[in-house]
Amino acid sequence: MRAIMQEYYESRKPNGFYVLGHCDFHARNMMFKHNEDGGVEDVMLLDFQISNICPVTTDIIYSVYMLMGPEERHNNYKELLDYYFSEFLVTLQKIGYKGEFPSLMEFWKIISQHKIYDFFLISTFLPMMGCLQLKDFDPAELMQSEDARKPLYRLENYIKDIEFLLARYEEQGYFA
Repeated sequence: MRAIMQEYYESRKPNGFYVLGHCDFHARNMMFKHNEDGGVEDVMLLDFQISNICPVTTDIIYSVYMLMGPEERHNNYKELLDYYFSEFLVTLQKIGYKGEFPSLMEFWKIISQHKIYDFFLISTFLPMMGCLQLKDFDPAELMQSEDARKPLYRLENYIKDIEFLLARYEEQGYFA
């Protein structure tokens, strides 16, 4: 994890495509402005204390686990990341970026190069997010009492999600 966050400073990759990443990109760090019809007109990002110059994929990988639900991760993952990438290119054009634009293949290669970040998030943040969605969540009780963990129906959902994700990662060659 440290290597990914320090990559720009310590071992820049020639096609790394580094950006100023938020590094804590989830819905609770966004403020939405709605128009009269109730649609989203604008979004403002908040809470920048861990922002960092990092690979372009850092925030998008993080958002896979913090913004997407299991159905989106399972059924729309590739489409949503491809859409993110297309909007990234549009943004580069709008700001007059003069460098070489990354290709979609390079984007997916960078994602696979940071597979350890996926494993970090599915083993730490993803289970925490599931627990935070519970109404009667007591972290100390869950850590100390197996009986407190037994009724968590979300644990079963988490296991199904992890089984699906690990199978996808195996298919993508993450374990080779």
